[in-house]
Amino acid sequence: MNYKFWSEDEVNYLSSQLKYKTRGQIAKDLGRGISSIRSKMRHLGIQSDYHKRTDDHTILDTEAAYIGGLFDGEGNITLAREKTKLSQRGFIIRLEIRVDNTNKNALDFISDATHIGRVYTYEKDNRKPLYSWQLRRLADIKALLEQLLPYLIIKRERAKLTIEYCEGRLSKRYHAAYDERELQLVGEISKLNHRGEK
Repeated sequence: MNYKFWSEDEVNYLSSQLKYKTRGQIAKDLGRGISSIRSKMRHLGIQSDYHKRTDDHTILDTEAAYIGGLFDGEGNITLAREKTKLSQRGFIIRLEIRVDNTNKNALDFISDATHIGRVYTYEKDNRKPLYSWQLRRLADIKALLEQLLPYLIIKRERAKLTIEYCEGRLSKRYHAAYDERELQLVGEISKLNHRGEK
């Protein structure tokens, strides 16, 4: 792979726009990857005044408020059993949070702000494409929902139960047996999803 050298104009653009744009937005503007932006920032010894995201998954309050509102209206939490022959129990519990929308920019904002999850595109016939931001990693789900919780109304109770589930699983060794409370949480979240709890 050939290295793409940075021009003086690109460096100046990066330095000047960090106060106003996320690293993801700047990467798109410059036609570069996120890793290239991060590497150049480290080389120059500069930090983003806009993003302020640290290794503990912190996002800005304004970002959390926007994402929380979007998640409350268009988001979904799935905590469900899935049959599998790969487990001695005969099933695994799958956790996923997602936001579906026909506006890709809204989902790109979540991806840029959090740097977690992935945006998928679903197209059918001649209908308008549907975009879906999805996240499955327990530690990331827990950290994000904890920050969105103050801004949630419709999904608040489901988010609290999901955080409880994540805390329980993360405190155990990998592939540990599901305990009674974890199985109860599957049922509780399923009921709330079924009736659209508000």
